[in-house]
Amino acid sequence: MRRADSTGPGFKRYVMKVLIGSLIALLVCLVLLFPASALVLAGVFDESLSGVIIIVVTLIGSFIGGMFSAKRVGGRTLFVGITEGILLILWFGVIGILFFESFIPSENGLGLLLATVAGGVLGAMAASSGRSSRTKRSRK
Repeated sequence: MRRADSTGPGFKRYVMKVLIGSLIALLVCLVLLFPASALVLAGVFDESLSGVIIIVVTLIGSFIGGMFSAKRVGGRTLFVGITEGILLILWFGVIGILFFESFIPSENGLGLLLATVAGGVLGAMAASSGRSSRTKRSRK
């Protein structure tokens, strides 16, 4: 008789794919934040827009990470998207603690959390909707 707990190979598959998806989202966020910060320093964007820029970049990165995770896992898109978004915000916290000795998102903390989770869920839903239409076409 098989046990249906978290030690099965399915759980490990989910965890690894979502972890890799959150790391990809973190990498995308870092790649997009470098030119955005350069534009703020150059004076192209006002410094008061930096919070909005961070939220938009985080939403884009989490969207891409959610798409990657959902394509690799293949199911449970809502769970995969939420988990990827939460893992991304945890990565931000770990980086903040390691490099700056604190992680206190005071101004846009709730917006940042909602952007990571919403981006992950939207990316996972977008990846799953594309897959379902492809399978419908191949069956016809």
